[in-house]
Amino acid sequence: PPDRRSTSSAPRMPERYVTSHPVLAGMLAGACEICITYPFEYSKVQCQLLSRVPIAPPSPALSPSSLSSSSSSNKPPVVQSRRPSTLISVIRDTVRRQGPLALYEGLSPWLVFSIPRAAIKFSTYEALLHRSNAYLDSTELVPPEIVTMVCGGVAGAVEFGVAGTPMQNISIKVLHDSNKGPNRQFRHGLLNTMATIYEREGIARGFYSGIIPTIMKAAVNNCIRFVTYEQFCAITSSLRREEEITVSTSLFAGSMAGLISALVTQPIDTVKTNMQSLSASKHRRSLYGCAKE
Repeated sequence: PPDRRSTSSAPRMPERYVTSHPVLAGMLAGACEICITYPFEYSKVQCQLLSRVPIAPPSPALSPSSLSSSSSSNKPPVVQSRRPSTLISVIRDTVRRQGPLALYEGLSPWLVFSIPRAAIKFSTYEALLHRSNAYLDSTELVPPEIVTMVCGGVAGAVEFGVAGTPMQNISIKVLHDSNKGPNRQFRHGLLNTMATIYEREGIARGFYSGIIPTIMKAAVNNCIRFVTYEQFCAITSSLRREEEITVSTSLFAGSMAGLISALVTQPIDTVKTNMQSLSASKHRRSLYGCAKE
């Protein structure tokens, strides 16, 4: 599609490589990103959970029979008072108790769903951007930054409304369940986990709990990321007088865009996590009710 540039004094975006396979590129980039950053995603979710099951000690001190009898009582499980509650302490404690591979509990849904997520997001974004550029090419009423932001937001909302919400429901439930030690429910692979969730909670509650905050977060997140990435690339390249976007400029722009979007969407992400956890039935299932708690 034609590239509309603003006639204002804003920094001009330099030329850059445009892949002919955006879906494949997005899928591979997303898979690499989550493999590198997933330990922090693991720690973030553990810190966000309101109702936490008792964590397993380094060496099992309780028998499965005592665990099952305590879980059958009406009293809620008591969280250990020294339970880590910061990002670094969660990572350190998990590695100490279960080893470094435990930081990747719940990763498989992210990898499997990266294919449909990338296909939905980038095909939707490219289609919307092509239509908007073709329709608005002859007018300057709408700045290109606004077009990029709206297209990115809609693409993110569609992506997580269709594929992202089931992925996060599965991942968060597996991650929450990993704290139960020998009394875990999900330990036999992704397909068995999905079948168990479907049998116990059905499709709506099992895979689409928290869909409203998930879509809200995705829309805001992509709105911010698409437009701030472009602006940071333009500003940085202008200051460095680059004709093409370099790897260092792209990394800096992407990190800043991700930082800003994470800070803005953190509150809604916390609500979403608790609406999708194993203890979701203990909280109010409405967005407002869970946020109030």
